[in-house]
Parts: sequence; C-alpha cells; structure tokens
Amino acid sequence: MDRRVVSALPALIGVCCLLVSGCASSRQDTFPLEYQLPPELQRQVEQRVSFANVKADPAAYKGRIILLGGEVLKAKRLADRTRLEILHLPLNEFNEPVMNRTVSQGRYLAFQKEFLDPATVPPGTRVTVVGEVTGTTEGDLDDMKYSFVTLEIRHLQIWPQAPTPYARDSASSPYYSYSYMYRYLLGSVLVPLLGFLLVLPLLVRRFLHSTPTAGKLTAIHPSPPRTVRCLRI
Repeated sequence: MDRRVVSALPALIGVCCLLVSGCASSRQDTFPLEYQLPPELQRQVEQRVSFANVKADPAAYKGRIILLGGEVLKAKRLADRTRLEILHLPLNEFNEPVMNRTVSQGRYLAFQKEFLDPATVPPGTRVTVVGEVTGTTEGDLDDMKYSFVTLEIRHLQIWPQAPTPYARDSASSPYYSYSYMYRYLLGSVLVPLLGFLLVLPLLVRRFLHSTPTAGKLTAIHPSPPRTVRCLRI
C-alpha cells in the first residue's frame, strides 16, 4: 500500500470519529437559535413599536404589523380560527421571549385563521408573533373585566418547551440514569478525544518533516588559537 495512503489513514479515522460525535450529539431535538422574520414580512414589520405603545393607544396602531413575544396561557379552537391568549414577554436579542414573567406588561389575544390545533400550543408554550393590530376586545380576567389587545397572526414561531427539571435521563435531575452519563461521555468526550489522538501522530510527523534541521547535529568547529604577546617593561 502507498505510504501516503497509510499516513493519511489516521487523519481519515479522526475525521470519521468527529463526524460520529456530531451525529451522536444531534440526536436531541434541534431548534432555531434565532428567529428570522419571513422575507415577505421584513419590510412590513415595525419592530420599534412596543407592546406598551399599542396597549396605551390601540386605535393609533390599528392595521400596523408588529412583533411581540409571550407565553401561551390558553388556546381555543373557534368555528373559523384559533384564539391564543398570550401573556406578553419581552424579546431578547434573538427575538425569543424571555423566561421572566415578572417583566410582562399584560395580555393580548392573537387569532390564527389557518388551522392550528390547540394541543400543539399548550399552556406554557413560548411564542414569537408577527401580527396585525386589529384593536381591542373586552374579556374576563378571573373576576374582573380586562381589555385585550387583539392581533391577526401573520407568522407564528413556536419555541420548544424547557425540559422538565427532574425528567428521567435529564442532566438537571439529581437522579439521572447512567445511560445519560454514558451517552454524554461517549458523544462529547471520548469520541472527539479518540479522533484527536489518531490525528496527533500525523501532525507530529508532518512537523518533523517540515523542519530541515530536525534530527541533525550541528558540528562545532573550534576557533583557531590566538597568539598572545607579552610586553616587557
């Protein structure tokens, strides 16, 4: 077998190990790290309009398309659309609703004309809504009347729910099983380490070949003797 092929085998094996580790770590459900506005809505959305602005004067913003975040409190299927009652939550730099409910500025209703099964947006689901302001409607909030800002949904981003703190095989649980630990060590530590160890000899070999003076001793030539003359006084 060609020496070049033999020397390249460790590198190929290392790359394969790294790919396997990537596949192992991607078994969990993936989700977008940042919400991107649909291209057809980018010029229409007024991102500087806040929920507080709309809530203070809904009539002034009627017909304008805004971007809001929140957490679904209730979802109900009506005759021709789905109604979402949403607790407002500010958006972070990735247009994802924050987790802190104490910063909420109220509630609003968002209506989806296309079919949306309420089971897909259970209470606690965080959403980012691109919607057109349609006004307000009166509703009940426990034992009081409440004025809800209403939106017609143009685009809805449903964010994955946070994992249950003490679910089986969850790293956040103090009783997580050894199977989780094994998968974590195999996919995140052992396989990348094995790939690195396989590639390391090839890198060392290339470094030694690229150094022209490697393995050679430099001869030291003694300097010629010097004649020292003494002057008599």
